[in-house]
Amino acid sequence: MYKYAHFESLLYNFCLRHRVAMIQPDANLHYVLFVDHIEVRCFCNASSIYLQVELGVVSELSEERDQVYKHVMQQALLDSFSSGCVLSLNEKGGLTLYQRLQVDDCQLQSFEESMEMLANQVDTINSLLSGYSSITKR
Repeated sequence: MYKYAHFESLLYNFCLRHRVAMIQPDANLHYVLFVDHIEVRCFCNASSIYLQVELGVVSELSEERDQVYKHVMQQALLDSFSSGCVLSLNEKGGLTLYQRLQVDDCQLQSFEESMEMLANQVDTINSLLSGYSSITKR
């Protein structure tokens, strides 16, 4: 229970400091923060805090889609070493960016830094995706 209370405290203090809108948690206890026009889903599971952003869906089954995925995933893999963010691709063609933090080690400053890195990665990936016509951004 301490870990979840610490997680909620981090969210509250982050929102207060940065005047960020936050939506109350859903049934799965996932909060949504709106940071720089980015919808960030935040949740705590076991000893980790997860920050998650849905980036978009490649709607067409085509050669272009394969090129998009290859290019974006290669760049995300390179960037993951410095940012700690991981990009995933689901079976429906959706791209999701994740950042994971340890609850016990996380202070407000490290939470802010993680949010900043996540936002930078979102910008980088969105700029890569902007060159493709078959992307539906969220």
